Amino acid sequence: MDRDYCLNGDKIGVTLGEAISLTGRAARWSAASTLLAPLSPWFADVADRIREL
Repeated sequence: MDRDYCLNGDKIGVTLGEAISLTGRAARWSAASTLLAPLSPWFADVADRIREL
């Protein structure tokens, strides 16, 4: 799918690149929060698995 089409239609996780970017950000942002820090490795793992696609 076209990236701009996806962004304009709020389909941010549809493209492979955007899904990797989103999960990578989630890993970094959750690591910065004491409450969400336990989720950071999970988000990083999801990003790695998506890269394998």
